Amino acid sequence: MRKTIALHRRSVLAFAAILALPRLAVAQVAPERRRVSFLLSTAYDEPMTVARLAAMKARLGELGWVDGRVIEYEALSCLNDPVQRKAMAKQIVARTPDLIITGGVLDAQAILSETQTIPLVFSTAADPVSSGFVQSLVRPGGNATGFTTSHPSMGSKWLEILLELAPRVKRVGVIFNPLSAPRNGDYYLDPLREMASSFGVDIIPLPISDPGNISAQIARLGGAPAGGLVVTPDAFTVLNRKAIVSAVAANAVPAVYSYHFFMTEGGLVSYGFKYESAASERSELVEAMVEYIDLILRGAKPAELPVRSPRTYQLIINLKTAKSLNLTVPPVLLARADKIIE
Repeated sequence: MRKTIALHRRSVLAFAAILALPRLAVAQVAPERRRVSFLLSTAYDEPMTVARLAAMKARLGELGWVDGRVIEYEALSCLNDPVQRKAMAKQIVARTPDLIITGGVLDAQAILSETQTIPLVFSTAADPVSSGFVQSLVRPGGNATGFTTSHPSMGSKWLEILLELAPRVKRVGVIFNPLSAPRNGDYYLDPLREMASSFGVDIIPLPISDPGNISAQIARLGGAPAGGLVVTPDAFTVLNRKAIVSAVAANAVPAVYSYHFFMTEGGLVSYGFKYESAASERSELVEAMVEYIDLILRGAKPAELPVRSPRTYQLIINLKTAKSLNLTVPPVLLARADKIIE
């Protein structure tokens, strides 16, 4: 347990050092008309997508980038379809926008296969160095930079939380999309396996790229010995979260999720970057994205803007779901929770 916590703290401190770098000096020139294109894997009407885009446009407007006056936006959604993603990436690049914004690994990959010159900011790409998007986190070196909302040590943190909630679990399935998972899934699997050996549990990889296989894969965790589930962050898992949570409930499997989006569907527990903020607050990701968009549109180079990681993580526990699984949430875990659903 202490080893996992120490590992997580080291990763946070490492990224904190990156965030502490001096702010680059950028000429405060008057805004000229610019075009910003978004390539999305999520649907246009996805609540998190709608809220994030609206917040970014509003914040950029406060900085002088008034929508329809000095800046225009284009947003294309491929719904995680590889054929559509490739076609939309070509379409976006052909229009030569001043800046392209993407979500995860596959979206950034599609754009970078079409251009090495148009500035790109990715918002949730895991392991951008190994993916070849940047040369290093501190100095990206190319036309891309952005944000990574998780770290491999998160894998051991998810397992730690799951076993605190369900100590009888002996088999832990790990859902990931082999078509987009960093390091073919080993990015999270390696720390999970290392942590699992000290707890005497087995890690069962559950590679899924076809939504039709979700129920069958999760069903493998039902029965004895007791099974649990870790759902790693990916556009695939987010888009199919209803099916995942439904299959988890049908098989009475305790599961830990990386995004809070799963909690609105009845998930048991989530631990990850805090996407949502109170009405009086600015979302950390939105603020960071807006800062980079503004800097780049005013002349900064992505090559000189370090890849950043979140500073705020959130633990959410659903007591109703815990009760349905006959789980008693330890008081120490309740005390650590940022939000409790009753």
